[in-house]
Amino acid sequence: PSTFWSRAAYKFIGEFETKLRYTMDYDYWLRLSAKYPLHYLPVTLSAFRRHATSKSDTGTAAQFAEELSVARAHGATLSELTIHRLHSLVTSTLYGLIR
Repeated sequence: PSTFWSRAAYKFIGEFETKLRYTMDYDYWLRLSAKYPLHYLPVTLSAFRRHATSKSDTGTAAQFAEELSVARAHGATLSELTIHRLHSLVTSTLYGLIR
């Protein structure tokens, strides 16, 4: 949940795609990573929190469907789409177990 980018990158990439309900950030990171190298910081800067009314908790299936659609739109390969589907299945199962 913690990401930072430069003003120049923002001006080049543009704004978030607000027509997307769940994956506007995922779409943005794909567009950003196509033009700029991404870097990982091995430091905890924030945490993800689930609660009963969060989009992640109330719209898991819709979120994963939209994510797959965004991946397709960005030219994901068949193997990448398969990994997306497996990730969705595993995550949905785990979410169901911890509810």
